[in-house]
Amino acid sequence: MRINAAMNLSSTLWRILIVLLCFSIKLYSLQIKRRGLLTVKPAKLFLIGSNLTVYCHPEKCKNGFKLSLEVNGETVTSSEEVNCPAIFNLINFRTPFSSVICMLKGPDSSKIVDGGDLYGGLPPDKPENITCERTRSSDNIICSWEKGQKTHVITTYNISLNRENGTRVELYQIQDDEQRVSANPLTISRAVIEENIKYKFIITAYNHFGESQSDPFIFCSKDIVIPETPRIVNIEFRNNSQAAVLQWETSDSSEHLRSDVRLRTDKAPSWVKSNYKAEGADLNEGQIRVSGLRPLTDYEFQMRTCMPHTNTPRFNCSKWSASVRGRSPGKGPSQQLHVWRTFDSPGSNVTVLWKPPSPEDYSGVVQQYKIFLGNEQKQEVLSGPASSSVPVPAEIKAISISAITLYGTSPPAVVPLKHSGGFAPVLRELAPAANSSAVLVSWTWTDDKHWSTSDPLHYVVQWTTVPGAQMKWQRVSKDQNNTLITGLRAGVRYNVSLYAVTSRGVSAPSSRLVYSKEQKPVSGPNLSVLVHESRRVHIQWDELPVDQQRGFITHYTVYLQTLYSSNTKLSDRVVMLEASVDTYKRKLENLGDLKRQMKLLEENNMTYMQNTVSLEEELRKANAARAQLETYKRQVQELHRKLSEESRRADNLAYEMKKIEEKHETVMKEKERTIIERDSLKETNEELRCTQAQQVQLSQAGILPSSSPSHENLAAELIPIEYREKFIRLQHENKMLRVQQEELEGEKIAALQAQLEEAHKTRSELDTENRLSGERMSELQQQVEDLQRALQSQAAKPDDSNLKRKLDAHM
Repeated sequence: MRINAAMNLSSTLWRILIVLLCFSIKLYSLQIKRRGLLTVKPAKLFLIGSNLTVYCHPEKCKNGFKLSLEVNGETVTSSEEVNCPAIFNLINFRTPFSSVICMLKGPDSSKIVDGGDLYGGLPPDKPENITCERTRSSDNIICSWEKGQKTHVITTYNISLNRENGTRVELYQIQDDEQRVSANPLTISRAVIEENIKYKFIITAYNHFGESQSDPFIFCSKDIVIPETPRIVNIEFRNNSQAAVLQWETSDSSEHLRSDVRLRTDKAPSWVKSNYKAEGADLNEGQIRVSGLRPLTDYEFQMRTCMPHTNTPRFNCSKWSASVRGRSPGKGPSQQLHVWRTFDSPGSNVTVLWKPPSPEDYSGVVQQYKIFLGNEQKQEVLSGPASSSVPVPAEIKAISISAITLYGTSPPAVVPLKHSGGFAPVLRELAPAANSSAVLVSWTWTDDKHWSTSDPLHYVVQWTTVPGAQMKWQRVSKDQNNTLITGLRAGVRYNVSLYAVTSRGVSAPSSRLVYSKEQKPVSGPNLSVLVHESRRVHIQWDELPVDQQRGFITHYTVYLQTLYSSNTKLSDRVVMLEASVDTYKRKLENLGDLKRQMKLLEENNMTYMQNTVSLEEELRKANAARAQLETYKRQVQELHRKLSEESRRADNLAYEMKKIEEKHETVMKEKERTIIERDSLKETNEELRCTQAQQVQLSQAGILPSSSPSHENLAAELIPIEYREKFIRLQHENKMLRVQQEELEGEKIAALQAQLEEAHKTRSELDTENRLSGERMSELQQQVEDLQRALQSQAAKPDDSNLKRKLDAHM
């Protein structure tokens, strides 16, 4: 307790000293130019929301000058007409920290009279949500609480720890940290707490504006034990981008522990409780499966363990573990494609149609589609078109198709080829929608005996423009009996056909004609008179083409007109009719010009549509190629990095090999020198043996007495004693000098050898870097040359500016 109090007191003193130092610096800067006095009532330290009165007293009141007050850079008008001294009222002032300056403003200049700082604060709220907890292995108990709203001033917390009978055990005091939502946690040593006794924990918060006291928190040491903080060892995505398996460990026994997992992404910084499964057929102890993940997303995981409370239904939970990050893999398509087929002619090719997979069902882009024939043949189709013409021999009974992405392949979808031979579902009604671009198709299913054992797998609605130009189709679930086909054009006739696909094959179609909206015909039919008699006229007309009918023809109306009998009236009528004919001829000529212009516009429109389609196709291909290119670029960069590392490693190994060879050469030379020295010692030894044998023989023969001294001993006896001692001392000094010289030379040689090896190593590394830089420079030079050649080849095209910009950016 004394240590905590001393630390808190020292930190408080430092904060007060820093505040006073800053205040003294500001005040000193103001005192240099001070020309009066600024006072605040009730005080510069005020309760937030109170009313303040600021008095500005200049030393001299000059004519033409006016006093003003600036609060945080904003000017406040005076509430009194008297200008000297000036009084300023700040009503319901709620800014915690403000700077006020009293200014004396004249026509040409402004002068500072005085200034200061205002500090606002609030009384502390009642401390709430007190918690105390410890682990089994911890020697301390950690208590924390919520302090409420910020007070903006220094707030002190007195914590009283008493036994339940009122006996005080400890008294703690800590200072508030305004940057934290909760107050600084309190650490209580377990040495002052007995295991089975209940304690009362009371917090009193106070500052300059008031105080508040918490409700008593009663706890027992054995009831506040929480599990040890677990540790996530590994994250594994088992071929599933929507689920991850967390492997974790803890020092506690996991038999009665319950696990919680929370996660977040970089785009959503708040934590989210995850859907997890702690047990499963494929999960071992200490593993959790977290589901509901999104593919190709970076996740941050944390977990904690909870154990049931001894006397209450609540759980005691550990602290959240350290974060572990992982990126979910891409998702391959899991749903079968919607497929259909059309026969070009009996016994010939089959056009296989399919709908691209839903973007929510896979990650990345579809690289290609594969069509599998029954005889183990396959055909690959790029991701652009949604159809392909396949020659089907007579023996082929089934075709299947799959979508292939970078992360997997969809299940094969079987294309129905056989006809079931049964009855088709019956179309009931084709109801055009109100928006003139859709039709509601409904049908009923027959209860024929041929279908009693073959319920439909699904339906296919197919519609074609009449005359046949464009065909579209839609797959419908077997549980539906109606669907809405969209994208239709008003005034265009469509032939809608309904098929039922069963396990026995495809039924015969049930077809009907429909318009999404009928319009009036383009023109009337061409009329010709076959018989013209006095009382009878026989006429004939040609049926309008379907594209000019723009609706179902229900009836024809024949108009008859009787000519005038009078010749005068007849001639006038003829003149009027001729004038009308001339007018219609001119209009017809203009109409011909308009038709030609319309035809040119339609041709231009068709050309633009074709260009648009081709550009969209190229764009899709370019997007797919771009994605592959990015993948290849990353792979190439990774390979370049690995190649550089391997090159450095190979150069280091070569350098080490060279050093080993030099050492081997040195050892071999030392070996040869040792062999030569050994041979000379052998020769010397043999000579000494021969000399010794001769002396023995002469001694035995009596020629050389055994007691006669040797030449060395005789010479030593002839030398005076002082010279002999000096000679021995000089020999010893000479030997010591030789030893020291050899040691110094050895140290110098070792240092020079180390410097030489370091220089060789540095040179080897520089050679490696130089070689890698040269290779990179040659690659960049080759890319520049390729871009220059491409720029020269594209010089005549209008879009060469893009290539120039690309070349400039690359350079």
